Amino acid sequence: MPSNRRTNSSRGRGRKPAASDRWSKPHELPRVHLDDTSIGPEERGRVFGAQEAFARDHLRFRFIREGSGNSPRIKLVGLALGEPMPFTRVIWSMWFANDAARDRMFAWLTLRLDRWADWGELVLDRGAQALTERLLQLMLAPE
Repeated sequence: MPSNRRTNSSRGRGRKPAASDRWSKPHELPRVHLDDTSIGPEERGRVFGAQEAFARDHLRFRFIREGSGNSPRIKLVGLALGEPMPFTRVIWSMWFANDAARDRMFAWLTLRLDRWADWGELVLDRGAQALTERLLQLMLAPE
C-alpha cells in the first residue's frame, strides 16, 4: 500500500532541499512562545514557515495560516482524504480579527504539533465543532 507521505527520492540530484529537510522530528523544530516579544516579525515568520514546511512534508493533518488584513485565518487541512480519488481538503477553519491574533493562535498550535494528527481525526470523527470546543477547553483549562 503506498504511503501518504512525500518522499525525497530526488535528494542529492540537484534538488534544492525543502525547508523541513533540516528536521526529522517535531521536537527539533524552532519554536516561538506565545508571549515572546524578543523576536520580530521576520524571525516569527521564519519559525512559522519551518513549522508549516515540516507539517506539509511529514503530517497527514496540518494547520496553515492564510490571509491577512481583513481576513486572517487558520485552516486545518487533511491530506489524502476522500474516495475514490484522495485529495487535500479543509476540514476546519477559524477567522481572526487581525494578523497578530492569528499568529498568536498559530504559535499556540505549533507548540502542540504532536497533537495535530489526533485533532484531525477528531474532526473527521465528530466534526469541526468538536475541535473548536477541544481547543477552547485546552486554552482555558490546560491539562
